[in-house]
Amino acid sequence: MSKTFKIPAHNMSWVHKQAEQVSKKLRKYNLPAIKVEVLGTDMRSVLDLFADHGSKAMYEYLRVNITIPEIDLGQWRYAGATFVYEDEAKVMRGGAKARDGQQVEEFREQFAHDAKAARHCDHCNVFRYRKGTTILQEIDSGNLMQVGTSCLIDFTGLKDAEAFARLAEQVAGLEVSVGEVEQGQRWESAVLPSQDGAVAKLDIVDVVAASLRDGHGQRVWTSLIAGDVVPQDREKAGDVISYFRALEGQVASIFKRTAVGQSELHHINWGIKRYHADKREQEAEKAASLSVFVGAKGDTVETKGKITSVKSWQGNWGPVATHTMISSASGCVFVWFATAKAKWFAEGDTVSIRGTVKYHKPYRGVSQTVLMKVREQ
Repeated sequence: MSKTFKIPAHNMSWVHKQAEQVSKKLRKYNLPAIKVEVLGTDMRSVLDLFADHGSKAMYEYLRVNITIPEIDLGQWRYAGATFVYEDEAKVMRGGAKARDGQQVEEFREQFAHDAKAARHCDHCNVFRYRKGTTILQEIDSGNLMQVGTSCLIDFTGLKDAEAFARLAEQVAGLEVSVGEVEQGQRWESAVLPSQDGAVAKLDIVDVVAASLRDGHGQRVWTSLIAGDVVPQDREKAGDVISYFRALEGQVASIFKRTAVGQSELHHINWGIKRYHADKREQEAEKAASLSVFVGAKGDTVETKGKITSVKSWQGNWGPVATHTMISSASGCVFVWFATAKAKWFAEGDTVSIRGTVKYHKPYRGVSQTVLMKVREQ
């Protein structure tokens, strides 16, 4: 049987690998190997990301003809299979698969509408707790038969009937997988046709960079991915991150299904996380430069500010969280320790507190007022 598919160009190595793996098993039974032939090339639009630049994000597809041999079991041919599975409610259900994807629902209704039906064998008519059965089609009449694995040899009269059935199922699985690839479920990168007609591959970093309209934004994007945004570019980097997040649903979804795409996204998010960490550290350093000791030991202090750090650790009597807060009004730094019974705040929270000065302590050049008996106002 020969069929033509449109395969994303980056996936051809995967198609060749899968075809060769199945072909090795076919050769053991002196069956023809699977043939993969590239007929031509097509370009498909992925999304109109580059409309403002007079071009579109495109992807290269190859028209591929794949010849898959028929595996016959005597006068019968593999058509599909049934299987039994357990759903989320712990109820056993029946399922079906077919070499012709359009017949899956038909087979499910006919042979696997429940677990008992999926285990039925037309040959022996004996109920067993089978994991599934094989659906065979008579070559001459087209009639379908549901046969249990242990009955295949007796039903077909072939000594290797079980092995042939497994092999036929693997061949059918390859055909289904190639069909899924054709639907674009393995996109890895986009290509951008230039004005002179040349085609250049773009990964997700390049796609976002090319969609930014100004050179400054492109430079910031590159430094953001490298994790070395300079202080004067921090504001611009925030804008670029917001822009990427807005595009992420369109652009990132193209790449996230593949290992390469996942690696790119991981690297991008690492750069963004480092940017935010550096920004928080810079803000903390700036605020700390304004900090002075507040009050005297035993004084009651009331203040409002932003929690800049919450670090938990295991004390002698249970978990403890060290809270660090910078006062919104004065820029002074307050620190207190909260046990499991006290309220723990989250980093970034803005809170009003009241506490008693326990002592003063300089930490890395920053004047910190340590509190006790802290309560939220």
